[in-house]
Amino acid sequence: MNDKNHGFILLIMLIFMQIFSLIVLAELMSIKLNLKLARDRWQKTNNLLMSNAFLHKIENNLIFTIPSCVQSALSPQFLINRSTEWWGKFACASNHTTLYHYVIEKLGNDPCALIRIIDKNHTITADYYRITLLFQSSAPKSFKIILQSTIVRPKTSTQACTEIPHQVKIGRQVYRELL
Repeated sequence: MNDKNHGFILLIMLIFMQIFSLIVLAELMSIKLNLKLARDRWQKTNNLLMSNAFLHKIENNLIFTIPSCVQSALSPQFLINRSTEWWGKFACASNHTTLYHYVIEKLGNDPCALIRIIDKNHTITADYYRITLLFQSSAPKSFKIILQSTIVRPKTSTQACTEIPHQVKIGRQVYRELL
């Protein structure tokens, strides 16, 4: 009878050890998944910070000089659906080691958006441009980020305002992440 109890206790101990091993294995798999998700989130955040820095640089350059690659307005959905090859062919190219392309669209002038009044017949009004930036990381898991901002450039205007004039500031007016 004593031998039967030893065999039964051994069987119970083996079952408990098996259950304990499965719990430890499940926890290790959960930790591995959490580490992978945290790494991907960190990489995405890092890429977003880099792409924001590139967008800010492009915005600052656009305030002072208009590049030759300005296009007419395109829909955001059109830009989201374009391939990397399209961006490389039709967008402004980056002169940086990181892969990014951008499109500058002229949205037009608003004679009622006043930046400064020079005299009765001359004002500095808002000239609107939209920048769409495609950023692709060169990391093993490639992330594609598309950012868009609308900025105001100063423009001397003699055109009369037909609506209620409003004050605007030079620089970024709208920012959004498309992808």
